[in-house]
Amino acid sequence: MARRHAPTAPHRGLFCRRQPERTILELARASRLHLCTSPPLLAELQGVLAREKFRPYPLSAKTNAYDVTLGYAALATVFQTPTIAPVVAADPDDAVLACTEASKSAYIASGDRHLLALGRYDGVPIVNARAFVEAEL
Repeated sequence: MARRHAPTAPHRGLFCRRQPERTILELARASRLHLCTSPPLLAELQGVLAREKFRPYPLSAKTNAYDVTLGYAALATVFQTPTIAPVVAADPDDAVLACTEASKSAYIASGDRHLLALGRYDGVPIVNARAFVEAEL
């Protein structure tokens, strides 16, 4: 059975072919791991993808941030998340932690320095994408 994984920066994997984040998406497509997300994380993803800096990436003439977000949601399992006590004061990363709690994920893979500084959340290791890929392969 594939392990559950709560990624925090799926947009990098959508555009970067050589990044560990891309490998995570490929593992999910091959059913070697389960991606977990939530409505707040999907809303954040759509907002990130709509930013000007992502416009140079020509996914297709018919693709927009909304369509890419829907595609990611179809690849992941969407969990309704509980409200949790604030953990990361410097950055609104508590949505990731709430998703981890709801999904019972085995890992959190993130490049976010605030999350990485925690090291663990409720016993779940928080690692960067490269460390996650190395551990799973």
